[in-house]
Amino acid sequence: MSLPQRFNLGIVGCGQMGTSILSGILNGEVKRQREDQPGWTVNHIFISVQSASSVDRLRNLLSQHLPRVTIYQSDNLATIQNSHVVILGCKPAQMHTILSETGMQEALESKILISILAGMDTKSTQEAIIANGHPAEQPESQVHVVRAMPNIAAREGASITVVASPARESDRDAVQVTRWLFNHVGKTQEIPECQFDLIGSLAGCTSAMFTVAIDGLLDQCVAGGFKRSEGLQVITQTLLGLAKLLEAGNHPAALREEVSSPGGSTIQGLLELERQGVRSAFASALGAAGERARELGRK
Repeated sequence: MSLPQRFNLGIVGCGQMGTSILSGILNGEVKRQREDQPGWTVNHIFISVQSASSVDRLRNLLSQHLPRVTIYQSDNLATIQNSHVVILGCKPAQMHTILSETGMQEALESKILISILAGMDTKSTQEAIIANGHPAEQPESQVHVVRAMPNIAAREGASITVVASPARESDRDAVQVTRWLFNHVGKTQEIPECQFDLIGSLAGCTSAMFTVAIDGLLDQCVAGGFKRSEGLQVITQTLLGLAKLLEAGNHPAALREEVSSPGGSTIQGLLELERQGVRSAFASALGAAGERARELGRK
């Protein structure tokens, strides 16, 4: 695989997640160029979306970047033909339709296709490219497929993106390019693909799960006479501080023990969480998200 130093990026499907990734990459590239950092450079970005309203939304959002961005309406083939690296960000149910378009296999040949679709493993993506449901009759695809899962914090440059280890040694360089690209929007971690549905859900879904806990805390703040907006400021800084403590290597259980004084308020709060089954609820929620990802892959 040979990737130009200055390469074109394509994005097929640019909803909330795709837009977050796009914004993060563009902002990261501006910073890289300002600091004159060595390495690959995203030269131009081609985007394909379905509706005219999506085209208008992206043009408004990306107004300052438009010289470097081309937005197509429902022209997936042109997006891929003009790109060296492609992020597939459509709905999982649309993958086979898009990848079986006339000329798509030729357009993707020897390129990197990064799938951020829940439940779709690299094998099923390769098979969808190879040919209209009859992969056994076709030679091995030369498309370098990489599976990745970022989260919504990509738009703030604070995502964790998990990337599946390659099944083929020929795809190793594609994984490195993928990690370089998603390091623009946070951090990356490589994991075995057999664990991807669960850990992809851990990376992609738990931010939304945490918001439920945050809302509960804010409801009690309001019930206690404190403004929701002010309570959110306290919680936000608390979470930032907790993240730094965890990043420094502190174990969650050790942190709980540190702040749980005998007879104090923290231990009473923790006991109530245990009585309400919050720990098992979070474990079950992650399990359910991972299982749903597997179900999407079987459809």
